[in-house]
Amino acid sequence: MEKEELNRIIEALESTNSDNAAYLATDMYDDRYEEYCIKGNKAGLELLASQLLKASRDYVETPDDNEISPVTIDYGDNWNEGDIIIKYILPSEKKQDKTDEESFKSNLSDKIMRFGCISVILFIVIALIVGVSSIFKWVF
Repeated sequence: MEKEELNRIIEALESTNSDNAAYLATDMYDDRYEEYCIKGNKAGLELLASQLLKASRDYVETPDDNEISPVTIDYGDNWNEGDIIIKYILPSEKKQDKTDEESFKSNLSDKIMRFGCISVILFIVIALIVGVSSIFKWVF
């Protein structure tokens, strides 16, 4: 997106939402320490979106491994609450690492592992059948 278009969207989001009406909280989801969630009303989510768009607008690609400065998130009149408050956005040059399922080819150790697991399960089933039949022969 062009900077002018981003500025237009940011301005529209900020002009239609006031800090007083906005609510946003970043908390643990269902008291699980591994999962977090963002709770918020429409105004809070739109103000967060405007902050993310500002970070995208101000992002400048840097050559090689030059350090990229963090972008500060401005929460205005404290419309962000919760246990976790995100203060900065740190731009990164990393690309998403998508791996195709086709790239995972079965090698010899995978085949041996599959054969070993199937063999153990088959042995247990046969032993269970032989054991149950021996018990029935002994009882009857």
